[in-house]
Amino acid sequence: MKNIIIVLLVLIVGILLLSQIGIVQLSKTTVLKQQKIPEQGAEKSIQDTKSNEPDDKQQNNRIVAARDATVSIKSDLGKGAGFFITSNCYILTNKHVVQFNEKTLGYVNEELDSATESLRELGDIIADKQQAFMEQCSDCSEQAREEFVSKETQAYEELAEVLSETEDKIYELNNNLEFEVSLSNDKKYTAELIRLSEDYDLALMKIDHDNCNYLQAGDENSLDYGDKIYAIGNPSGFGHTISSGVFSRIEGSDSKRMIQTDASVNPGNSGGPLVNEEGRVFGVVSLKRMDLEGIAFAIPISIALEEFNEYLN
Repeated sequence: MKNIIIVLLVLIVGILLLSQIGIVQLSKTTVLKQQKIPEQGAEKSIQDTKSNEPDDKQQNNRIVAARDATVSIKSDLGKGAGFFITSNCYILTNKHVVQFNEKTLGYVNEELDSATESLRELGDIIADKQQAFMEQCSDCSEQAREEFVSKETQAYEELAEVLSETEDKIYELNNNLEFEVSLSNDKKYTAELIRLSEDYDLALMKIDHDNCNYLQAGDENSLDYGDKIYAIGNPSGFGHTISSGVFSRIEGSDSKRMIQTDASVNPGNSGGPLVNEEGRVFGVVSLKRMDLEGIAFAIPISIALEEFNEYLN
């Protein structure tokens, strides 16, 4: 997020040279599709541990295990979360965690085009003023002509530098992103981005490691109103934070289903799992109503598994 802010600030500074300022409000819509849950092997899932401990102790252990299967994701775009969904270390997360926001990029590109046009106009102004000066003072020195347009020339050079820096930063954010994945034991890996969903706010990543503890999928249709559930993520950089709440309902139907919960969700929770007391994952945390407290949404896990079925089976 820091670098995105830098891109916008750098561009706006250049535009301010010509008193051109633009303000836009961004929004993002996620469309969902209903699918069945593919079967998963249970040899490495966190739900299969047998224990003679009391039920409440076993429950705590399952939540801790779910936390250990969750990862923090960091890149030049900011911070988010994800979780292992297979033993060979595939990671589910949100697309907006690993991709420069398309609407933000569109806004930046529009401002970039506007600034480029302003740069051309400023070049024309400099040329016209120099021509007029030469007609009035044909025997004036070259230095005198340059001093006559020195303010415009300085503005031109500053804006040209801003445009070059902005174009370089956009290219870097689109093509040279590296994703650092942190586990609960503080080990860090560089993750490879495997695939972005075309239809949903979902992405699939992978680290070069074997035998990862992963989350076993639950069936969101089995949730009852008021069931206790947990959101695990990386809010404001506080990695592997657990917040609890209850299942409120399935919002929407068919291709637009979302799991609603009142579990605390903040920037950085995006891409993290929504799990029950057994440690089963039911959704990928994706949205929060910023105008209301206690209303957050997750993409059903069945949709995520079907979307990346070719990799996860």
